[in-house]
Amino acid sequence: MEVEPMYRIVALTRMFACCVALAFTCTAGAQQPWPSRPITIIVPYTAGAAMDVLAHIIGPRLTERWGQPVIVESRSGGWEYRHRQRCISEG
Repeated sequence: MEVEPMYRIVALTRMFACCVALAFTCTAGAQQPWPSRPITIIVPYTAGAAMDVLAHIIGPRLTERWGQPVIVESRSGGWEYRHRQRCISEG
């Protein structure tokens, strides 16, 4: 009894998917827990603005959930572009 080509393709695809899933689960254990360092939220608006208040409400909750300190910095003055560049450069 010969297996049809379509069933063979499906079986090979399933085996490949299982191998990939197994490879990802093996490497996931070797990584550090995320986040591994303090997190800074930069709010590019004045203190007391809606985004600043929201960041100060969310910050402590993220600290509890992640177990890492979350720092909220308010930087105003139309510096959104520079703050964005700082975030990109710091990674």
